[in-house]
Amino acid sequence: MTHTAEELNLYQPKALSPAQWDLARPGAVTVVSRATANTPATARSLLSLLANYLAWHPLWDRAVEPDLAALLAQIHIDAYVASSSRHRNAGAGLRRLSRCVGAMPQRSTTPSKRPPVGATAFWRAVAGRGPLTALVVASRRCGRVLTPRTFTDVAASLIEEAPDLADLVAGCAREGDTGTVSVLHDVARTLRSLSDGEPVGGEVSSRTARPSRTTKTSTRTPSRTAVLRQAREARRRREEARVLAEVGPTAKSLDELTAPLPAIEEAIAAFRPYRFSDTDWSLVEETTRTLLRAYGPPSVTWVQTQAGVIARFCRWVAMRPERIQRGEVLRADETLEAGLIDVYLAGPLANVPDSSRATARSLVRRATRNLSPLPTGSIAYHPVNPPYSPAECAAFLRLARLQPTAATRRGMSSLVALGLGAGLSSQEQREVSDERVHEVDLDGEKVLVVNVPGPRARRVVVRAPYDDLLREAITLHREQGRRANQPLCGTKVDRHNASGTVTGSARTAFGVGVEIDPARLRSTWLVALMSADLPLGVLLKVSGLRSARTLVDLLPYCPEPSEEAVLAALRAAGERSVNS
Repeated sequence: MTHTAEELNLYQPKALSPAQWDLARPGAVTVVSRATANTPATARSLLSLLANYLAWHPLWDRAVEPDLAALLAQIHIDAYVASSSRHRNAGAGLRRLSRCVGAMPQRSTTPSKRPPVGATAFWRAVAGRGPLTALVVASRRCGRVLTPRTFTDVAASLIEEAPDLADLVAGCAREGDTGTVSVLHDVARTLRSLSDGEPVGGEVSSRTARPSRTTKTSTRTPSRTAVLRQAREARRRREEARVLAEVGPTAKSLDELTAPLPAIEEAIAAFRPYRFSDTDWSLVEETTRTLLRAYGPPSVTWVQTQAGVIARFCRWVAMRPERIQRGEVLRADETLEAGLIDVYLAGPLANVPDSSRATARSLVRRATRNLSPLPTGSIAYHPVNPPYSPAECAAFLRLARLQPTAATRRGMSSLVALGLGAGLSSQEQREVSDERVHEVDLDGEKVLVVNVPGPRARRVVVRAPYDDLLREAITLHREQGRRANQPLCGTKVDRHNASGTVTGSARTAFGVGVEIDPARLRSTWLVALMSADLPLGVLLKVSGLRSARTLVDLLPYCPEPSEEAVLAALRAAGERSVNS
């Protein structure tokens, strides 16, 4: 360890200046030496991690030797890990160093929370059977419960072993491959014949009409995305208030910000807003340029067209009557005061168009968020939305075909067919174009298979009740002269809330607009999938799921399986029902 300590004393981090590292080196080398690193490389890695942590820490003034016992407290480590995605894996190493200085108790010796071997073995034994609902009932009779952690070890291998419907699309009919073809056809037939069941616990009602776009107030139930956004905003405000109460607002230095491209840096340096007097610009020039660098402009054109939004916000902050230092140059940390942006939006921007206010909110929030070292934290998982009832699904099918215009009929038909027929999420739907839907011969019957792109790429057979509806959407797509690579639903691949635009234009007997949630369409398809006689690996593969979390949330909506299927699962696992 002495040899390692000598090597560590020669280490010079890039995150700290030589003078700052001279102050921090003695304590840093001592604590890393206590961490009993297995190799010199591990020790250097811990020292580099500690140096980066100290460079970030807002409570070390860089004038005296850092008090590592105070700086390595759990609350500060959590804030560092949450402050950037690059710090996501730093928590374990920092907690290891924290225990060495006594800031945290030694590692607990409590038993691991990993699922018992019996649970993993059970799910491996029944992975080739279905439906999932029968497997869950069988596991409960054996004293085991389906949890997301249970699938940690088995999900990846099950997905890998499951047959790929890509072979079905490619026409897998090579000599000697009849077994694979038979399995693929069985899977495809099961997917095509999925039927909607009545959700357990009764129908979860959804309004079929909403106020028209001209109505200011809306009684629309918040979507899952909106709930997550509101929770994230509430959590951000709570965290800001807590940290501000402890240390006050602080801003990152220019060295901590990502340097823009040379051309963009030149555009920022040359920027001068219109209708700013020399006096006003002198007060906010430095802070405006700092916020622009923190935002990370994507192009020179962006600086020329959008930088004025940030400049006007800085001028408002500098001229506020509540500002004690009125007339002095605005500091960057003054723009980070909690609630300041909301006051700006409700005050000077109260009477501007909604679109302009939304643009200002987005630009200023991103710039101040990137400038602030405050943690962003993580957000708790939000349960999936409940499925629709068969009556509602039938109503959506009729509604899509009765739209008065070809464009709305195409959008509604693709939305319903891809959601209920193939289980695609809203984001996946806007990436599905005409060229990603293939027709396949399945035992003499022509069926549609959707090639889903993206991080959860997969092939899905469209359910029979929605096959014709998707064909109608494709026909309208071609008749309207749209390109083969254009999305069936919406207009642009990168457009957010494309489904909201489609449903907002739909017409019903009650007026314009209909409530159809793509997340609930997918939940409906998943419940049908979980109730079908499909192997667990196939279920995970065609649904794009990588864990059991969504399945666990939807289990209460699934109908009870047959006793024969449960007993078959018990026999496959070599278990005997506790009820027998």
